[in-house]
Amino acid sequence: MGPKIVFKFIGVLFFHDWLLSLIYIGIFIFLLIKGMKRPSYLIALYFITSIVNPQLTFQQLYAMPLVLFASIGCFISLIINQGTHRFRMPAPYFTILLFLLASLVSYLSAQVPELAGKRFGEFNNVAIIIFLTIPAIKERADYSFISGSALCSIYFLVLKNLVDTQLIGKWDNLHGSGGWLGDSNDWALAIAMTLPLSYGAILLAKSRKGKIFHVCACVSTLLVLTITSSRGGFLGAAAASFVWLLTEKKRTRAIIMAFVGLFIVSLYMPTGYIERIRSISDASQVARESWEGQERSNTEYTGGERTHFWRIAAEMAKDHPFTGVGWGNYVNSRKYYEAVPSTEVAHSTWFQVLAEVGYTGLFAFVLMILVSMTILIRFMFKRACRDDAWLFTNTRILLAGMIGYCVSGTFVSREYSDLFFLYFALILALPVLANTGEKKQQDMRNAE
Repeated sequence: MGPKIVFKFIGVLFFHDWLLSLIYIGIFIFLLIKGMKRPSYLIALYFITSIVNPQLTFQQLYAMPLVLFASIGCFISLIINQGTHRFRMPAPYFTILLFLLASLVSYLSAQVPELAGKRFGEFNNVAIIIFLTIPAIKERADYSFISGSALCSIYFLVLKNLVDTQLIGKWDNLHGSGGWLGDSNDWALAIAMTLPLSYGAILLAKSRKGKIFHVCACVSTLLVLTITSSRGGFLGAAAASFVWLLTEKKRTRAIIMAFVGLFIVSLYMPTGYIERIRSISDASQVARESWEGQERSNTEYTGGERTHFWRIAAEMAKDHPFTGVGWGNYVNSRKYYEAVPSTEVAHSTWFQVLAEVGYTGLFAFVLMILVSMTILIRFMFKRACRDDAWLFTNTRILLAGMIGYCVSGTFVSREYSDLFFLYFALILALPVLANTGEKKQQDMRNAE
C-alpha cells in the first residue's frame, strides 16, 4: 500500500468537518480544565488554536473567538496559581515594548489608521501572550508541552495538506490554515521554522515509536515544503537545516539521515520543483533591473522582480523615516510611487517593516531578534549547556528556527507570525530552565 493510498484512506475516514470539530472541542475542553491548575496547558491551547485556526478551518466553529477564550483562560489560571507561577518581566522583554512603542507612533500617524489599527492590535495581543507565557513556563515539562503542542499542530496541517493532494488532486501551491498562515509562502516560512522543532523531537523522543513517528512526520513536512513551491521557504529551510548540522555533535549520522530523508522526499515531490529551485540562480539579473527600475530583459517571472517592491518600500521609508506609512498601508500607498500600482506586498519582512513603521520600527524589530540570538549563542558556548542534552537541543532548535525565519523572511512579508513570537517567548523562558538544570546537576554532584 503506497503513501498516496494511505493519505486518501485517512482523508475519507477521518477528515470530515464535524469529526475534526468534535476532536478539537474535546481537546479545547480538556486543556481548559487542566489549564486551571497548570497555565502552560492554556498557553499550548492558544498556540494550537492560532496554528490550526479552527474558526476558519471548520465550518461548525466558524468565527468563534477561540483564541480569546484561551488567552482569558490563561490569565485567570495564572491569577489562581500566582503562588507558584509568578509574573516576571525579563530584561529582553523590553525589546518588544520598544517595538510596540514604534508601532504605536506609526499607527497614530498612519495614512489610513483603520488599516494600521488591526495589525497594531495583533502585536498588542501577542505581547500580552508572551507576557503570560513566561510565568506559565515553570518547569521543563511546561516548555516541552507548549513547543510539542505547536509542533503537533503543524503536523496536523501537514497531514491535511497531504490528504488534500489526494482528495482534491491539487499538487502545488498548498497553503496553511489562514490568517498568518495564509498563502503558500507564509506556510513555507512556518515550515522552515518548524523543521528544527521536528529534528529536536527526533533526538529527544524517549521511545523508539516516538522517534519513528517524528521521523515520518519530518519527512512529510519536507514533502509539503516542496508542494508549496516557495523558493523563500526552501532557502529558509536550507539555512535552518545547515545551522542544525553545524551544531550537531554526531554530524556524520545526521548527514546520513538527512540524505535518506531527502531521497524519500524526492520520490514524491512535484516534478517541476527542482527547476523552480534552480531558477533562484537565474534571478540576479532581473533583481538588479527591478531594483534600478529598468525595463526587464526577461518577461518570464523569476522571483527577482520582488526587488522592485523593495525599492518602493525604501522610497516610502525615505519619505517617512521615523513613522513609516503605517501598518497595513504599504499596498494602499503604492499609488503614490507607481503609475500603475499593484496590490502586491513588499515580499520581504524587513522591507515591509521598513516601509510601514520606518527605521525606528525596523531597528526595534531587528533588536528583538538580535537579543534573542545573543541569548542562544551565549548558551551554546556554556559547558553546562553542552552537557545538558535537553537544554543544548532546545537551544539549537530555537537558534536554527530563528535563522530560518530571518532567511525566509527576506523573501516573504510575514512580520506578524505567532510561531516567531512563540520562539521569542521560549527564548525568554530558557534562562530560568537552564538555571534549574544547573541546580539539579550541582545537587547530584553534592550528593555524590
